[in-house]
Amino acid sequence: GGGPAGMMAAIEASQNKENKVIVIEKMQSLGRKLLITGKGRCNITSSLPIEDFIKNTPGNGRFLYSCYQQFTNEDIIKFLNKEGLQVKEERGNRIFPVTDHSQDVLKCFTKKLKENNVEVLYNTRVKEILVNENYEEQAKKINEENVKKSKKQSKKYEVIGIKTENETILADSVILATGGKSYPLTGSTGDGYKLVEKFGHTITKIKPSLVPLEIYEKDICKELQGLSLRNIAIKITDLEKNKLLYDDFGEMLFTHFGVSGPTILSSSAHLVRYKNIVGPDTPKWVNNISPKSSYITLFLFLSINSIWTFFKDNPCKFLQVSLSKVSKGTNDGFIFVTVCPNFCAITYPSPVEPVSG
Repeated sequence: GGGPAGMMAAIEASQNKENKVIVIEKMQSLGRKLLITGKGRCNITSSLPIEDFIKNTPGNGRFLYSCYQQFTNEDIIKFLNKEGLQVKEERGNRIFPVTDHSQDVLKCFTKKLKENNVEVLYNTRVKEILVNENYEEQAKKINEENVKKSKKQSKKYEVIGIKTENETILADSVILATGGKSYPLTGSTGDGYKLVEKFGHTITKIKPSLVPLEIYEKDICKELQGLSLRNIAIKITDLEKNKLLYDDFGEMLFTHFGVSGPTILSSSAHLVRYKNIVGPDTPKWVNNISPKSSYITLFLFLSINSIWTFFKDNPCKFLQVSLSKVSKGTNDGFIFVTVCPNFCAITYPSPVEPVSG
């Protein structure tokens, strides 16, 4: 796979000049998904400490602890800096290239691959990972006396290479970096699951993650389609259990079917696991969620002048504005906007009259 993980693995493996390293990519170019991250700007990593990476990983985040420790967020920043690309930190601890172009991040990888004489096979699909199933017999010949005590006794396969649509390539090591099944157009079609399942690995049911949320009030969202909100604090609540499922602060977007944007995408992984929703075999997976069981509350933090400009430029007739904790006669206070379940009609604050709580 020629995504960030595959390219970085090849770069590390090729540090030893004696190694002949090959990247096999089924698409016609490398890093296709990388190029579309962060709306084309490439949200590289987060500046948060590794402990928070674990905490914010849905499911068993501790499983990834050793991986995070071996190659940290600071390591990827140092790599990019060394390749001549500086980064910047934006709201929400997000790290972007100073150029705001994901192509510049990809160039750092491809440049290093070329310097290290890594061969790249494009438009090449791996059909099978080749294994030697007589590994146990070979182990016995090598160490007949201790084989029963050896851990190698339980190791059924030894990987010896791969088979593509065109040729067979033998190798001492094979690194599987195919990604998941998140974006087929970029090459992430779940090939890796099929490849390792043949060896006896157990593949759990995959679930949606980092996906937009579809809501029941589609007509309302359609009216607000394209409206982008910044400085938004969101809370997703299970009303039946009076339980807070997720909260975040950042940006969101109304779509023709629901809501999207960074905060919503991050929340989806937690919501999907909480409701035990599986996909893509459940096309309308959101229908598993009772319309009365969960709802999203949004808080928009802006100055009085900013909020007036915001609503003047974006006449949203389905939002209700409530003013709170605003000092009388000042323009540097804050207000919040609550998106109600029934989307009450909007109330415009006057830009010339003092506002108080």
